[in-house]
Amino acid sequence: MENRSDYEVFREHRKLRAQAKPGYKSQKASADSKKLWNNWSQAKKDEEAKRLRGAATTYAELADVPTDAEAEDEIDDDEESDDAGAGDMGYLPDAADEEANDNSTGSSDDDGDVAMGGPRKGMFRAYDDPEGEMRKDRQAARKKYGEGKAPDLDDIEWVYQKHLGSGGNGSAHLWVQVDGKDIIQDRIAVKDCWTDGPFHWGSVKFWDGDPRDMNPEDRLPVEVKAMQACQNKPGSHRIAGIRDHSVDFDRMAYRIIMPFYARGDFITIIDKADDNYHVPEPFIWCAFEALADACLVMERASIRKADQPPDNWREIVHRDIKPDNVFLTARNPRSFPSYPQPVLADFGGCIMTSKDDILNPTAYADSTGTLGYFAPEQHAYEDKTTYEAVFVARQQSWTNIYQIGRVIMSLMNAPAPEILSADELKKGAVQEYLSTDPLYDDPDGWKDHEWFKPETRGRYSKELQNLVKSCVRYKPDERITAVKLKGKILRRTGGVRNGKGKDFAKGLRSKKVAKGGEGDLRGWRRKDTYAVGLVRPEK
Repeated sequence: MENRSDYEVFREHRKLRAQAKPGYKSQKASADSKKLWNNWSQAKKDEEAKRLRGAATTYAELADVPTDAEAEDEIDDDEESDDAGAGDMGYLPDAADEEANDNSTGSSDDDGDVAMGGPRKGMFRAYDDPEGEMRKDRQAARKKYGEGKAPDLDDIEWVYQKHLGSGGNGSAHLWVQVDGKDIIQDRIAVKDCWTDGPFHWGSVKFWDGDPRDMNPEDRLPVEVKAMQACQNKPGSHRIAGIRDHSVDFDRMAYRIIMPFYARGDFITIIDKADDNYHVPEPFIWCAFEALADACLVMERASIRKADQPPDNWREIVHRDIKPDNVFLTARNPRSFPSYPQPVLADFGGCIMTSKDDILNPTAYADSTGTLGYFAPEQHAYEDKTTYEAVFVARQQSWTNIYQIGRVIMSLMNAPAPEILSADELKKGAVQEYLSTDPLYDDPDGWKDHEWFKPETRGRYSKELQNLVKSCVRYKPDERITAVKLKGKILRRTGGVRNGKGKDFAKGLRSKKVAKGGEGDLRGWRRKDTYAVGLVRPEK
């Protein structure tokens, strides 16, 4: 090596790397050695030559050489052995090798080899995008994927209809089944879910079962398992259904097939509120009861007080109950027949836990959820003196109770002003009651907090306001339980026998209200253009 020029040492290094790198010939990301060398400054050339010559004599591990003069992409250090020496100075081709590679052709059959061969042109690491500039592009790509991948359900040829919405890690689409006359026979919502990468995919919190278990039948995302657990239980109509699912282990993604809820969600209701119209109290009681039922199903697998949870039942803590995640479905002629029935959906952030769960609270206090709806125990805190971690409490049914209280408050406080001041936020405005509010560090001040706007306090009954506030107490063990909450709702809305309690639902538990009459709800009446029996609309 001593008799060779610096450039000859550099070129030999790249040639050896090209010969040793598995699958490298199928890539086109390398640069011409001579062009790369000529683009470097003399100081850079001297530094590189010194590094390579030193490695040959001391067997020190080599850092990667840039493969592109402009982007300076690097080969992952993890793919090299811990004892790399002079003989390991390989993996990058010289100019002749590159020309041969550029003239080669490939086929779809080689995709698997290319995917496992290392970084390709156009790839980037998630942490290279700290400002989220590629977020929209990512969502657009995932939306396109969902549009093009037909669901595999019941051996039916499903027809794509429309995009329903996208979130941070998912995209939902509507698919329909039609007959020969293009009449809709069935419809489904297909939700494609992606994870935040290997850290999330390998987390014990993400899976029901050991994430190291390679048997797919023994390994389900917690979201899927929780939804399945809630099906066919007394009160399961309060939880979004699940018809099928699939897991793609190679892509770190999964798919959930659900019923299609055509009536919108609580945001649909909130958006209709203005200075002259507010969400009617009877509907709020209806919504309160539906969410209390959902809490009971998640806690004990039944809305019936006499029922005992099944053996080995684990409580489901949703952790992201908010207006967007409460869907509206068809009316129930036997219960609040004037109103659509609320259904709790999107269990993507949930946990399944029990009294002997060693991960609760330490591993679960990770602030999963949405600003404005966090319960205090969803965060981890630090002692201001010792800086040791401090946890408010375990996350369990009382966390669900807190969040449904915040959702009901959102309905009561609607509409929110377009611009929210700090005082308005502290009075419980609909949009993002910030989790960084000082109240989270001041349990004593929590008791005197004004959860409702002044006009809200004068609009709704004291009984409703007090019951909602009993859900959002700082200390979880001071919050009302799901069982007691359901009982109080029944007594205050004519839901018990012998006429016990005043009916704050104004009789609407059992009777209908005329459109435009007192208690009428706006925003949910919309033509269901995708109803079974109708001709499929144009896309």
